[in-house]
Amino acid sequence: MKIRTRRFEITDPDQLEAIRLPVRAEIVDVVSGLGPVSCCEIAGVLGMRRPAVHYQVNRLLDVGLLLPAGERGDGRNRVALVKTPAREMSLRYAPGDRRKAEQITSYVKLALQRARRLLDRAFTSGRAVTRGSKRNTHVAQSTCRLTASQLARVNQLIDELVAEVAPRGADDEGAHHLLTIALAPIAEDQPEPKP
Repeated sequence: MKIRTRRFEITDPDQLEAIRLPVRAEIVDVVSGLGPVSCCEIAGVLGMRRPAVHYQVNRLLDVGLLLPAGERGDGRNRVALVKTPAREMSLRYAPGDRRKAEQITSYVKLALQRARRLLDRAFTSGRAVTRGSKRNTHVAQSTCRLTASQLARVNQLIDELVAEVAPRGADDEGAHHLLTIALAPIAEDQPEPKP
């Protein structure tokens, strides 16, 4: 199987609108991470019913966030597979475009909600490891001042981290993890918005 290496930037308004639904964003994330998969496999990872996943996959195929990837199996056991346009999927928008900014904000909100939900599940199930080299659960936040060179270094580190954990293919080893990163400027002349 040929490895997809190019990056796909989500800029189309219809694509941004499609991933405002949390389930669709999670499906794109799962497919990106696992490589070509069936609706049944997606349903298993997300703990959903296959018909519900099939419906959402079709909507994602309609806007080009998922692509057909052939079939697997024999005879009556053949299942259709889907893949993402590229291994690395990212959002891109112009700051002055209010509609796209709202779509991005909706996506960020659902990403943080998913992180909270998975952290809660890890803690309540006893699977969370919070110390040492096998730590699998971590949350950090820092309000800080960054010089231009520090900001450049932070962005370099974020790019390196994203590249390090980028999906490699269906034969990747290891346990599934979610990594969510947010970097946002704080306007010093305005109070932070209330949650």
